[in-house]
Amino acid sequence: MYENSEGELELLKQQLERGKQQDRTLEIESRLHEMKEIAQYAAEHRLLIDEQEQLNKQMQEHQEAIRSLENYLS
Repeated sequence: MYENSEGELELLKQQLERGKQQDRTLEIESRLHEMKEIAQYAAEHRLLIDEQEQLNKQMQEHQEAIRSLENYLS
Protein backbone atom coordinates (compact mmCIF):
# COMPACT_ATOMS: atom_id res chain seq x y z
CA MET A 1 0.00 0.00 0.00
CA TYR A 2 2.86 2.39 0.78
CA GLU A 3 4.46 1.83 -2.64
CA ASN A 4 1.14 2.57 -4.36
CA SER A 5 0.83 5.85 -2.46
CA GLU A 6 4.32 6.87 -3.57
CA GLY A 7 3.42 6.09 -7.17
CA GLU A 8 0.25 8.11 -6.92
CA LEU A 9 2.12 10.98 -5.33
CA GLU A 10 4.72 10.95 -8.13
CA LEU A 11 1.96 10.91 -10.76
CA LEU A 12 0.25 13.87 -9.08
CA LYS A 13 3.55 15.77 -8.98
CA GLN A 14 4.04 15.16 -12.70
CA GLN A 15 0.51 16.30 -13.46
CA LEU A 16 1.04 19.43 -11.38
CA GLU A 17 4.25 20.22 -13.24
CA ARG A 18 2.53 19.74 -16.62
CA GLY A 19 -0.23 22.08 -15.46
CA LYS A 20 2.32 24.71 -14.46
CA GLN A 21 4.05 24.41 -17.84
CA GLN A 22 0.74 24.80 -19.66
CA ASP A 23 -0.06 27.86 -17.54
CA ARG A 24 3.29 29.44 -18.42
CA THR A 25 2.76 28.68 -22.09
CA LEU A 26 -0.66 30.33 -22.01
CA GLU A 27 0.83 33.35 -20.24
CA ILE A 28 3.45 33.65 -22.99
CA GLU A 29 0.75 33.43 -25.66
CA SER A 30 -1.31 36.08 -23.88
CA ARG A 31 1.64 38.45 -23.66
CA LEU A 32 2.51 37.89 -27.32
CA HIS A 33 -1.08 38.75 -28.21
CA GLU A 34 -0.88 41.95 -26.16
CA MET A 35 2.39 42.84 -27.89
CA LYS A 36 0.74 42.30 -31.28
CA GLU A 37 -2.08 44.66 -30.29
CA ILE A 38 0.42 47.30 -29.19
CA ALA A 39 2.31 46.98 -32.48
CA GLN A 40 -0.88 47.21 -34.53
CA TYR A 41 -2.01 50.27 -32.61
CA ALA A 42 1.37 51.94 -33.12
CA ALA A 43 1.31 51.15 -36.83
CA GLU A 44 -2.17 52.58 -37.30
CA HIS A 45 -1.73 55.83 -35.36
CA ARG A 46 0.58 58.79 -35.37
CA LEU A 47 2.03 58.77 -31.89
CA LEU A 48 3.56 61.51 -29.82
CA ILE A 49 6.99 60.85 -28.36
CA ASP A 50 5.48 60.25 -24.91
CA GLU A 51 3.10 57.67 -26.34
CA GLN A 52 5.92 55.94 -28.21
CA GLU A 53 7.99 55.76 -25.05
CA GLN A 54 5.06 54.37 -23.06
CA LEU A 55 4.33 51.70 -25.66
CA ASN A 56 8.02 50.79 -25.90
CA LYS A 57 8.12 50.41 -22.14
CA GLN A 58 5.09 48.12 -22.24
CA MET A 59 6.71 46.03 -24.98
CA GLN A 60 9.91 45.70 -22.96
CA GLU A 61 7.96 44.63 -19.87
CA HIS A 62 6.20 41.94 -21.91
CA GLN A 63 9.53 40.78 -23.38
CA GLU A 64 11.12 40.50 -19.94
CA ALA A 65 8.16 38.54 -18.61
CA ILE A 66 8.28 36.20 -21.61
CA ARG A 67 12.01 35.59 -21.13
CA SER A 68 11.39 34.76 -17.48
CA LEU A 69 8.59 32.35 -18.35
CA GLU A 70 10.72 30.71 -21.04
CA ASN A 71 13.46 30.09 -18.47
CA TYR A 72 10.99 28.08 -16.39
CA LEU A 73 10.04 26.03 -19.44
CA SER A 74 13.66 25.20 -20.33
